[in-house]
Amino acid sequence: MDYPGYELALPPELDDAVLAVEPIFVLLSAGHPLAGQPEVALADLATEQWLAGEGKDVRMRSLFRAACRRAGFTPRRVQRMNAAVIFPLIGQGHGVALTHALTPARPGVLIRPLAGDPMWARQRLIWPSHGPLAPHAHPLRDALTEAYWAEARRSPVYRDWLDRRTPTPGEPAVRARPRA
Repeated sequence: MDYPGYELALPPELDDAVLAVEPIFVLLSAGHPLAGQPEVALADLATEQWLAGEGKDVRMRSLFRAACRRAGFTPRRVQRMNAAVIFPLIGQGHGVALTHALTPARPGVLIRPLAGDPMWARQRLIWPSHGPLAPHAHPLRDALTEAYWAEARRSPVYRDWLDRRTPTPGEPAVRARPRA
């Protein structure tokens, strides 16, 4: 996975294919004041305690900080922790977190799109150019892309976001999803 504007550079011995470009959403407690909105403005989360996993993905951190700057704020509090405790803490109202559009719902935690789609992620398949997977890469890409969009159709929040979506010029293209 990588992020438009913060792409993962590949060495020449590797090939890749984009499976999907997806928006980054936000996790909120069901009792959060913004929980009733279909989309949440990033600027409206400026004073929140942000919870993040212990991952070392500096590209995601850079993307997040740049999006916050564009929204007019610097996140004051970003707490890194074991990912297993993030959902219970959010459900209890102790913070918010970024998440991928296909994140499954959990009790007490809501997934909401960020208004204006300030952050994107690219799901990529990467393989050695001359390895045993190379002859099968494109059929595998097609199968994974189909599976991705099947999951997207099962996610009510993501499906609703896709259905009301009107892309604007210059933004990353969300690959057209097959209609059910």
